[in-house]
Amino acid sequence: MHSRSLETITELSDQKSIQLDTDRLIKKHIDEISFLFGEDFTARLKIKIASEFKADNQSFIHGDAHLDNFFIDPEKSLIQIVDYDDLRLGDPNADIGRAFASMESWLHAFDVEAETGEALKKSFLSGYSSKRNIENINEINMLRLRLFVIQLRSFFASELGLSLIMEGTRINKSAVEMLNDKTRTKLSGKEERALVQARFAYQEITEYMGEDYTTNENLISDTEG
Repeated sequence: MHSRSLETITELSDQKSIQLDTDRLIKKHIDEISFLFGEDFTARLKIKIASEFKADNQSFIHGDAHLDNFFIDPEKSLIQIVDYDDLRLGDPNADIGRAFASMESWLHAFDVEAETGEALKKSFLSGYSSKRNIENINEINMLRLRLFVIQLRSFFASELGLSLIMEGTRINKSAVEMLNDKTRTKLSGKEERALVQARFAYQEITEYMGEDYTTNENLISDTEG
């Protein structure tokens, strides 16, 4: 899809369509979780994202290319991609970033061995590169953030996330045990994965800014709080 020429339909495209993913990230999603980072960090994050948006290329894009929309038939070596509701003209790097971030989050949530995870990510990039050159790695890295921001927003809108906020509990390595002690109930597998993904998402956003997420004074931390 990304490799097809748009010469015959260039007039259908405009900068507004191409910039949609970045605008959503800067103007909507980040503001919804700014309470996690503070005003200064949020402002600097927006500036950096805007500076790395180039939109040098355009094509048809899926618009929501996370792993839940990829179905695999291992016997036929077939991958079927579904959910084309957001199909539009746009920056193909948005699809790459979304898919890659989804893969990283999934590997982290299910505690996949690092060697296996790296091999999977390398295979994904190699397969994509065989059909279309990957350009502007910085932009792809930036566009990964949209999924991480959405994951954080969803987590803190959930019952578990809200309860942690109300109790002042940090999202650290012992947060699950702390919550279990208070509620006398065990978190479901889905809730535990959501907690792990929230921590990973926060880590990726802060590291994108060149900061150490383990030492920041904020709601989510690797240290006891």
